[in-house]
Amino acid sequence: MKARALKENLLKKLGRGEEAADLHRESLGIDPLYDRQPEKINHNTLLELMIDLYEAGDYTQGIALAEKWVEQKSAKGENIYPLVYYYIAYGYDNLPGAQAAGPAEHYAALGEKAAADGCFPHRTEDYIVLKRLAAEYDLGMAYYYLGCLLYDKRVYGEAVADYEKAALKYPEFPTVHRNLALAYYNVKKQPQRAYEELTKAFALDETDARVYLELDQLKKRLNISMKERLSDMDKHFVLVKSRDDLYLEYVTLMNTLGENAKALVLIEARQFHQWEGGEGKVAAQYLTALHQLAKAAVVKGDYAEAKSLLLRAVGEYPHNLGEGKLESAQENNLYYLLGLVQEKLGETEDALDCLTKACHGESEPVGMMYYNDQPPEMIYYQGLAYRKLGDEEQAVQRFCKLVDYGKEHIGDEIKIDYFAVSLPDLLIFEENLNERNRKHCLFMMSLGLRGLGQTDEAKACAEELLSMDNAHQGIRVHDL
Repeated sequence: MKARALKENLLKKLGRGEEAADLHRESLGIDPLYDRQPEKINHNTLLELMIDLYEAGDYTQGIALAEKWVEQKSAKGENIYPLVYYYIAYGYDNLPGAQAAGPAEHYAALGEKAAADGCFPHRTEDYIVLKRLAAEYDLGMAYYYLGCLLYDKRVYGEAVADYEKAALKYPEFPTVHRNLALAYYNVKKQPQRAYEELTKAFALDETDARVYLELDQLKKRLNISMKERLSDMDKHFVLVKSRDDLYLEYVTLMNTLGENAKALVLIEARQFHQWEGGEGKVAAQYLTALHQLAKAAVVKGDYAEAKSLLLRAVGEYPHNLGEGKLESAQENNLYYLLGLVQEKLGETEDALDCLTKACHGESEPVGMMYYNDQPPEMIYYQGLAYRKLGDEEQAVQRFCKLVDYGKEHIGDEIKIDYFAVSLPDLLIFEENLNERNRKHCLFMMSLGLRGLGQTDEAKACAEELLSMDNAHQGIRVHDL
């Protein structure tokens, strides 16, 4: 079809209009989409037609087609895709004679001013056009688009250099600073520089909830204190409320800092919708809030309230969580505490039943790579339940498994499977998987050592973990 279009074009240029019309009708019979009039096509189709014409050396017709398209779209008040302007500029730049320089510069300038929303160059031809124009006319936005194209192709060094040129030319453009932040952290391994760029990006547009989420995730990576993060979220709570993932991060901070009643109210007040990478997270915070509130009720001696909270936790999840309970849901912690509470209430038979349930489940520790992996604290509660039921041998076995696994695997080299899904964290900023594994092993060891009564050793593991990750909820809620 590409050859037919070129032949039709050549016939017209030779003045053989009837033959061109016959060929056009024949082509339409083969491909109904062959008829691509300016008023019927979008910017992507236009660019493909321009590329075909430019490749044939017909810059004049490519320019004329695009200018007609721009005129029609502008008359309707529609935004013009930036690359259309750049391609017109490139066409003029390839015409002979000095008279083409003015129009080329004019259209290049229009490309610079066009709305960047949704513009993501991806073609080899896009690279050729942008590279020529950026260098020839010092175009900051063209450098930005080059950075996007090259970063996507993993040509990181040149991409970062282009982003930096764009940032110098347009320092008030927030997205280029945001993109530089990701590049500095994930590619250049310069976390402080990444933080400076992302802070600048958000300061330039404090209505961008996505950038604010990314900024908070970077603060988390940099181990900035939870209270500082929570205080800043309070200042930008309108943004926090606008996204499920950001709202849940706020709830998670509340739970981790012991504000469990507030966390539960926030969870109950929102209809959540599941997102990729968020599986199980809302339910986990719902259960954490209920479990922590039940523990607080036990401390006060209010066993009836504790029982009520725990029965909610082991029951069906409320609809607003946006997810149901998995068949493999691990609830050893809930049933262990419920058993203790029922014993206090004189419900001996029910207490025995709950403590028995708390003993069930997988007892072999595993790495914590995916959200439905066995949490190590569930094995810890199995041990506590066995101990409560008088089976100290089984209890010690569980605690030793946690300690032994941690010691054996703490130095492992970790890699994610290429087809990995349902990872437990947002992957905006790349995490050192070996470091994550070390934290996981330290958590396991702290639990196991505590179960074995080796309090000082357990505390040392916990302190090392918190020095790496002050927001580690497992350590915080277990008071390790």
